Amino acid sequence: MTARASAVGAVVASVLVSSLGLGLGATAAEAAPCPATAAWLRGCRLDATPTTCAGAVAVVRFTPDGAPALDVELRADGRGFLTAGTVGLSPVVEVDDWGATPSAWRDAVAATAACARASPPPFEVGVERPAAASAGAPARWPVRGLLGLMLLVVAGWRGRRRLCAAVGRAGWGLGASVPVVAAARALYAAPAFAHPNGQGPIWIDFALCEPSTYGPGYAELFGWAARAAGAAPEAGVFFAMAALAALAPAATFLAARVAGGGRWVPGALALAVAIDPVALRLAGSEHYAGAIAALIGLAVVAALLGAVGDRATRALAIVAAGLLAAQAARIHAMAWAPVALVPLVALAPSGSWRARGRRTATVAAGYLATVAVAAGPAIAEVLGSRLVREYRGGALGALIAVGPIALLLLVAALAALVAGPRRGAVAAILCGGALAVAQGLAAPQPDMALQWQAHLRLYAPIALVGVAVALGRPRGPAPIAPLLALAVVLLAGVHAVAVRGVIAPTTDALEQRWALSWRGELTADDRVLYVERAGDRVLRLPLSRCLAAHPRSLLVQGDAPPPPLPTTGRLFYVETSLCSTPEGAPRCAATRAQAAWRRLDGRTLPARPSDYQPYPATVVPVWRGLRDPAR
Repeated sequence: MTARASAVGAVVASVLVSSLGLGLGATAAEAAPCPATAAWLRGCRLDATPTTCAGAVAVVRFTPDGAPALDVELRADGRGFLTAGTVGLSPVVEVDDWGATPSAWRDAVAATAACARASPPPFEVGVERPAAASAGAPARWPVRGLLGLMLLVVAGWRGRRRLCAAVGRAGWGLGASVPVVAAARALYAAPAFAHPNGQGPIWIDFALCEPSTYGPGYAELFGWAARAAGAAPEAGVFFAMAALAALAPAATFLAARVAGGGRWVPGALALAVAIDPVALRLAGSEHYAGAIAALIGLAVVAALLGAVGDRATRALAIVAAGLLAAQAARIHAMAWAPVALVPLVALAPSGSWRARGRRTATVAAGYLATVAVAAGPAIAEVLGSRLVREYRGGALGALIAVGPIALLLLVAALAALVAGPRRGAVAAILCGGALAVAQGLAAPQPDMALQWQAHLRLYAPIALVGVAVALGRPRGPAPIAPLLALAVVLLAGVHAVAVRGVIAPTTDALEQRWALSWRGELTADDRVLYVERAGDRVLRLPLSRCLAAHPRSLLVQGDAPPPPLPTTGRLFYVETSLCSTPEGAPRCAATRAQAAWRRLDGRTLPARPSDYQPYPATVVPVWRGLRDPAR
């Protein structure tokens, strides 16, 4: 069978299987036409189309002539850029000066506000419990990822002779390694939120009910786990994340063996991944990078199997790789670049340059077709949002900067020195190329160390295949291979010591953990008042607006008017870490002055900022109080 025929067959198979997965994965939430919202727009004579209707949140899209499309978010709880009656409105766009935006945008928002003031949109539930009903809607499922994993297992079974020959006796321990790694990580470090700038609980709401401009993949992967955990949705997400991330060491071992990494190096690389402190921190959190890295690692294994074996096995493996990568690409735009690099691992298995090129082209054709079918619509949706404009930010120009090119050349020289010209060139393409792209798309951020390290972990599955190729069959005497494997383990240990400070929970993570300790004391009828946003700083407490069992939060956001306080019922106030910042202190003082508070408990936390804005002191006090009606 010719290379061209193989490529065509892989593409056809990918389209058929991906289409089946899409059909199985379609949910009511994805296909919902939002008829009530559409009717409201028609009644308002607004030329807009509803794109999201999730409980008490709706997003409508305007496509004015002579201006880019604009999404406007409507919220039943009154939170937003402006308030129209009881409805909050926010244009989904990042601009420094709203007055300098196209007049068509301003007119669209003004017209929407006027109609919402006269006749509020038909939210599915009331203002008092804005999103609780939507949390009971059918959960999305990671159909693409599950189907990809099943096809990977089938492909591995079909090619078991070759796979067993590559893995050897170590295959018996691969399955056991997953629960062992997950349990060891859980014993070493307690779970904690990890998203920078205090936004971790926002991702829990993305899993439950909130629409996300980042893509639907997070809700697909973790929505079921968050719902299964009941009133503690973050616990379900932490558990599911830990289980998924525990697959990474086994995937690293398999990929390194299939790529020709020899007897010693694959185990060393798997151990390095297992003891990586950053991977450990991400695995015990809600951070999307841990899930993306694990899915890309599985896709790399599938892509390598797609480069070897018989035609049917290769086709199954290629489609599996595409589906797993598509699931990752649906989570966040940060996954797109490493997902695009996955087919390059088909260069790793031995062969002439002509043979390597043919099989890489075949893998790339089927893989990219699968990703396009399974994730293309979601990627197109994100491309139209503000996220890509923020994420891109000149990154394409950075790819041709001196730093990434110098890094690529350095890795190429080292690989050629250790592995010889041919294997060294393959190692340089995989390892050096992945690192150069990672460096080009996001420069190191000393004040956001965990986020930068998480970014690098997305490229690690591809780069480690390059390391396996370079070190698996090194030039020199036979004993050098185990020595190189030992060097890998030692370097991993040195790295673990060097970055141990990165994994310490930040102030906002400790504050959110403290909030979990008293959240169970509150009832659904209670209210919690706190400053959530001050300037560019954000601190979201783990009080989900998607769950009826949680109290409703009354949020003070930036310069927006404070929410009205209820006159009856228990009202709590939380002095958050934002109150210890120059931006937040005035807002907190004004918020506290609205009532008299009886202090209940508090903590003094170390000042460990999670973003580029440090605290002005070395410790940060936080406390909560209950409104005292007698004072």
